[in-house]
Amino acid sequence: LMKESGCKEVRIGFESGSDEALEKMNKMVTVAQNLACVEKMRGTGIRLHLSTIVGFPAMDSKEITDTMDTVLKGREINPNVDFRIFFFTPYPSTLLYDVALTTGWKGPQSLEEWAGHTLRAFRAPWISKSHRKQVKNFCFYFYPYSSSEGLGPKDYAGRKLGKKLLKFIYNMVFENRFFVFLAKWRVKYRFFRFPIDAEFVMFGLRMKSLYGKLVYKNVDPFSYYDDYLSKKF
Repeated sequence: LMKESGCKEVRIGFESGSDEALEKMNKMVTVAQNLACVEKMRGTGIRLHLSTIVGFPAMDSKEITDTMDTVLKGREINPNVDFRIFFFTPYPSTLLYDVALTTGWKGPQSLEEWAGHTLRAFRAPWISKSHRKQVKNFCFYFYPYSSSEGLGPKDYAGRKLGKKLLKFIYNMVFENRFFVFLAKWRVKYRFFRFPIDAEFVMFGLRMKSLYGKLVYKNVDPFSYYDDYLSKKF
């Protein structure tokens, strides 16, 4: 009935691939139940969006890898799945806010500081730079490049000759079959160590983002990933 009425996507609070993290959030659901939901949605023709969070205070990095692994399991169960990973941001009157304070972090002390305490701006001191890079590599390289359709067809329509040439060069250098093959191999065997290929692709994305900012005044760091999803689905 939802499909017939025009529903194209359902978003669920998948939250985490760690049962421990789900328990700390008082989510009252398990990873297995979340994956069962993914399986039930298979074949409906409705895209399923998994909203997840990583980087909880007082938890080790396994929580991050567990979530990435569970997102991949979700796609293996149901190919019509996309996702978004957010970094945990503590807010008052929640149990995890108090846990965050025990790490030595001090919450905002003024109205102005609270105005800057947003999901995009917050940088948790307990999340290392390497873990942030790990998540970015997964979101922008390992997951999209390893999809069953690869990166999909290249669209040059409506572009001027110079921009067509730039896009062609970018696609040939940073979105070629070698990286698609390598990403699929890495995902299949869950081998994400020594991510030299990911660093190279991310360098290309940073250059593309810089070009977007300079030419199109584009300041959304997620725009290219959203573009990828819109073309795929």
